Amino acid sequence: MIRRALVLGLFLLGTAADARASGIEGIWRSAAGTIDVRIAPCGPALCGRIERVVSDRSMTDPSVSLAGAPGVGIVVLSNFPPSAGAPNAGTFEGYLYNRENRKMYACVMSLEAPDRLRIHAYVGVQLLGQTQTWTRISE
Repeated sequence: MIRRALVLGLFLLGTAADARASGIEGIWRSAAGTIDVRIAPCGPALCGRIERVVSDRSMTDPSVSLAGAPGVGIVVLSNFPPSAGAPNAGTFEGYLYNRENRKMYACVMSLEAPDRLRIHAYVGVQLLGQTQTWTRISE
């Protein structure tokens, strides 16, 4: 039993180290420029919490206020363990929470460049999703 716990602990440490080594950790501004999200390890995976609300306006219709929408501190990216295997190296699959419509979407994220993060959210099939590019913010 102790051996099994030790093996599990080492596995979790290894996956968290893989997540940290990805270069995805840090603060990212959403494509619409409305929120800044801090991506950091949470357990063996990566998560993203809203660090700052830049504009409390809708991405799709800037005339609409989001004053009642959840804000700072909520998790908008969850359960992104590093993907294993060569074709997906540096790719993370998890879930994105849209604070405007309060729905959760499957999501794939990966670095396009050190300062650009590709976020692809979808329902069911990846081909039917939408891709955004988030920009790294200096801390």
